[in-house]
Amino acid sequence: IEAKKRLKKLVIDFGDNNKVVHGTSGTIRFGLALRHCRLMKLEIKCMNMFDNSTSALASGLAGNNTIERVDIVRNYFGDDGVKEIAKMMRVNTSIKYIDLSQNMITCIGVQSLCSALQEN
Repeated sequence: IEAKKRLKKLVIDFGDNNKVVHGTSGTIRFGLALRHCRLMKLEIKCMNMFDNSTSALASGLAGNNTIERVDIVRNYFGDDGVKEIAKMMRVNTSIKYIDLSQNMITCIGVQSLCSALQEN
């Protein structure tokens, strides 16, 4: 991603492929790369990202001031993961739209997001 600084939209969709490898090492590298690219839209769908992967992704998004839309759909992270997203939302003021549908978020995660949005 770092080499393609003109890239405006990135879509990663594994559909219903349940053979996606779980782990954080790729997510950490991806999160670091997000800081240096000028993406305006990011869609991550069906990657089986659990709570432990969202921290690196959120860290990268926190340092990206061009991204306006983020869709992280059907990735199976829960309240701990959305708390990381909420931390990111406190510092990233460029995001105008975020879709976290079809994850495992409860009222606790929603409260974290609401609190972050009030501070943003």
